[in-house]
Amino acid sequence: MAILIDDVKLDLKGSPNVGTKEEKFVKEAIEKIREEFKGRFPLLITYGDHMGFKQVFTTENWSRTMTSTGFPKKTIPTKKNVEFFGTQISVRYADDLVNDGTGNLVPEPKRKIDFEGKLLIPESKID
Repeated sequence: MAILIDDVKLDLKGSPNVGTKEEKFVKEAIEKIREEFKGRFPLLITYGDHMGFKQVFTTENWSRTMTSTGFPKKTIPTKKNVEFFGTQISVRYADDLVNDGTGNLVPEPKRKIDFEGKLLIPESKID
């Protein structure tokens, strides 16, 4: 996994006090999440019941509402421009970096993450 800011991969290893301003910020955020959810990993992220919908089937003679609840599919972009300490930066997430054939490491082509109502996050993928 990789977090890139302005297409530069963050080094998230080591002490939260070491690295660029961006690396320190992300390391500190990850540590806060670790502390808050200590002993509760893997985290299970789900849509709440209030976000569900019921499906209705209608024919010429009858209408029926299903009792099971469905959830909308959410697509999460893996690249976003954000303001960071007064400066616009591009933040990108990638499962992996791959060689583009010229020796440069680039994020894998995946541009979106599909969230279909349930996501299990182990502690090793907390970023």
